Amino acid sequence: MRSLQVQTSAGKLSVRISPGRRGAVLLAHGNSMCKEAFDRQFDSPLATVYRMIAVDLPGHGASERSALAKESYTLSGLADALLDVLVALDASDAIVCGWSLGGHVALEMMSRSALLGGAFLVCTPPVAPGPDALAAFKPDPALGLLGREFLSAQDAAHLLAWLFPGGAPMFALEALQRTDGRARRVFVESFLAGHGADPRPLLDRDERPIGLLIGELDPLVDPAFWASVPAAGVWRGRPVVINGAGHAPFWEAPDAFNAALLAFLRDAARVRRSAQSSQQEPARRSA
Repeated sequence: MRSLQVQTSAGKLSVRISPGRRGAVLLAHGNSMCKEAFDRQFDSPLATVYRMIAVDLPGHGASERSALAKESYTLSGLADALLDVLVALDASDAIVCGWSLGGHVALEMMSRSALLGGAFLVCTPPVAPGPDALAAFKPDPALGLLGREFLSAQDAAHLLAWLFPGGAPMFALEALQRTDGRARRVFVESFLAGHGADPRPLLDRDERPIGLLIGELDPLVDPAFWASVPAAGVWRGRPVVINGAGHAPFWEAPDAFNAALLAFLRDAARVRRSAQSSQQEPARRSA
């Protein structure tokens, strides 16, 4: 494994890269978390096959706090920073696997770059930014903590118990303590104000695969929302459900999660090969 700092529009970001070579997979974590959330993917055979790139978002983990909070911590600012990482690492055609907040960033990246190969959204409802986005989530008081700049010790304990009902791993507590609170507040304020791309055109018209994976017991997203997502735009026509898992299925049920991610990566590679073949055929005919 290799660790490094990459300079981006939002400051230096901490990055971890696995030794695999088959294709790049960018792993983007959730609100107030960090790249160590994906340790169980880096410890799996996935990391020996694929070039997995886990990033601490701006203001999170070991990445720098941005001097331009109002710009860097928005959906567009986060997406630009991660696209900077992919360009710096010569991985602009990556698949983006985003968890929760990271999934929203993945969709924003897809809307900004035609080079990305697809997106695998983990417990992320593909909703348009704006106040109506709240309809996708369960009306739980803990939801408000994700947008609060300052968290008391009681707030932090409540949030971690909500996200990790089986017991919060050490990385989660440390990440919550390290996160720039402005990142929480600015992102949620900006998102609910409607700042960011509407992902629905990606589901309606984009040929690149978009996978959805959810935990059966997710405390965050309203299960009724998933029925409203157009099946035609979703990998395999419906979300993959990890039984018994909550909002962090990659941690709670890594074997099932890794198998689903591997299947998506293989299908995405087939889609890319088919698209490349279609583009090359007219050139052969005209030659």
